[in-house]
Amino acid sequence: MSKAICEDCGSLVEAELTHNGVCQVGHYVHCGWGHQLSPDDLISDAAAIEILTEQLEAACADAKEAEAYAEELERDLKTCRMAQAVMENGIAEAEKERDDYAFKLADANNTYSEMHVALEEANDKLATCEKYRDAYAECDRIGTQAVRDLEAKLALATWLLTEAAVQLEEGKIKTRRNRAAIIWNLLDEMKDEIEGEKG
Repeated sequence: MSKAICEDCGSLVEAELTHNGVCQVGHYVHCGWGHQLSPDDLISDAAAIEILTEQLEAACADAKEAEAYAEELERDLKTCRMAQAVMENGIAEAEKERDDYAFKLADANNTYSEMHVALEEANDKLATCEKYRDAYAECDRIGTQAVRDLEAKLALATWLLTEAAVQLEEGKIKTRRNRAAIIWNLLDEMKDEIEGEKG
């Protein structure tokens, strides 16, 4: 049995020498249909072995190249896995940091809410204190004015009593008994009482 190389795929196939009614030709069936070639294109077993050897050597070379490529891919895969592990660690740390910030933010929001409530309470107390301050200021103003009015009235009464005492002593005013001493005693008591309050 002779050999031939398929015109379509380049594979080494079994071929036979046959007669087509005119002359001898080579014939083989491959890639789905029959092929015809010159008897000179048929390949001997020795040549076929040589071709197969070359194909085997090429296949071995391709296998070694594929193996080297597979080893390179394995190294790249290990590198990718290491990078993935580093990225996963980074993601985990970032998530933890995010959770920490979220907790701190929630705590800060709670603190802000508490401070806002405390500020409102302080403002309410301040408003109440301002009302009391204004009320006390008004009372102080009223009291001060009342004191001034009383002092004015007291000064007038003192002057009138002094005038009355002088007129009594000078005999300008006639009474059944001497009222001058009573007026002077009253004025002295009033003076001592006023000085005592001031002291």
